[in-house]
Amino acid sequence: RTIIFCNWDAEEYGLIGSTEFVEEYANLLSQRTVAYFNVDNINSNHSLFDFFCNLF
Repeated sequence: RTIIFCNWDAEEYGLIGSTEFVEEYANLLSQRTVAYFNVDNINSNHSLFDFFCNLF
């Protein structure tokens, strides 16, 4: 198994960091991704965590 931790830059400017990553690795991600955990604003006082699983 491979675990990749990513930190996106330029989110406020149109999701530039994450968009570039997905465009570069779309084929690999669509074949091998099992889950995506979004811990955006992990340093806030909120305890909401989202995760998404591919269903294809």
